[in-house]
Amino acid sequence: DRARRRRSDAAKEESMWRITAVAGLVAVMGIAMLSMQTTSVHACSGAGWDRIAASEVIVAGQLTSWEITSDESAAGFQPIRVFMSVDRVYKGPPGLNEISFVDAASLNSTRQSEFDYTWSGSAGACGAFNAAPTGIYALMGLRSDEEGTYRSNSLLVFYYGQGPADAEFQRALDGLASLPGAASLPALGSGPAPSTTHHLVAAVVALGAALLAASFAIRFSTGRKT
Repeated sequence: DRARRRRSDAAKEESMWRITAVAGLVAVMGIAMLSMQTTSVHACSGAGWDRIAASEVIVAGQLTSWEITSDESAAGFQPIRVFMSVDRVYKGPPGLNEISFVDAASLNSTRQSEFDYTWSGSAGACGAFNAAPTGIYALMGLRSDEEGTYRSNSLLVFYYGQGPADAEFQRALDGLASLPGAASLPALGSGPAPSTTHHLVAAVVALGAALLAASFAIRFSTGRKT
């Protein structure tokens, strides 16, 4: 009987460690999935990029003016600051009336004179403009840098044109509503169901927690019987 009990206890102990190992692996997988979601860095390519999640604010309004900034230029581009009169907020503080942002890769300076430059936002560097932005009505997302300055990106531009009366604007809104995460934008209506990725991560983490709890329960039960 004593030998049988020892074998039984050993089997339970082995089962407990197997469950613990599996639980730990599942938990690590869940944390890794969550980490990949929150820390991934995207180049100027739209593949697999959640444009709504990447935008801290999504606004529509008239671009009223722009100016060259004193920011350090890179790769021949001269950063500019663009000003928008906001009349629609789809994501972000609801009371926004005006907003400004920096575009670092649209104005291409030849450095031959103060006014000698070209617009080449679509050249591949993620600049948002191919022409002077003043007077354009835009629907776009913005995200801030480490200093809190909003910055534009060509991948976060949903519409340029004449304004809400333009049929293209409504098509842009429809396209925005079809993106993953659109259900988080009340101004767009109900939208589609949210992306299931976060639910999958939560399920994996929950499974890991359940397995860990089971392993501790088995260990506790074994300890009480010995």
